[in-house]
Amino acid sequence: MYVKITKGLIQDGKSQSVFLIPFARECQVYRDYDETGPQQRELLIPLVLMQLRWDGTLGFPGGLVNKGEDLIQAVIRESKEEFAFIINEKSSKEIKLLSTYADESINIHSYYLEISYEKIKEIQRNSTGAKHFYSENQGCILPQIADFKGRGIKKFLTNNFYLTAKEELKDLIKTENLLNFELD
Repeated sequence: MYVKITKGLIQDGKSQSVFLIPFARECQVYRDYDETGPQQRELLIPLVLMQLRWDGTLGFPGGLVNKGEDLIQAVIRESKEEFAFIINEKSSKEIKLLSTYADESINIHSYYLEISYEKIKEIQRNSTGAKHFYSENQGCILPQIADFKGRGIKKFLTNNFYLTAKEELKDLIKTENLLNFELD
């Protein structure tokens, strides 16, 4: 059972892991979708970059922090290994700590980074070239952070998530005010 603890807390004797949640706030996902009207094509919908993991669960790129790495260095390495997402020095300064969860043996530190709609699509397209794509990441998905008569994010949250990924996604939605209503 994982519990939320002080953000960024590193407890002696525990392994540390990091995960990155890349997201884009204003995405015109229906812009080129001719079957919709002009109003829907102009909708701005937040997207979050997630992965279908090797074990069949949904999660974010990340993993254990290597000896000698700090948490941000581990985030940058894991993003490159699993998504082929190269985070430059300028963007690394924009990575924000979202939350930390723990159990008796590990602390899970979640970070997030806001990127553009074009960048999130580029990462998804290029992800199959990542070093750990086929061993850890079975595919990238872009869930829409919106609700369409109960068939959007609320339905998406009924999927099977890795460890604390569901809570991390809900933390991001709340922290960045990506919905105009509360999730259960």
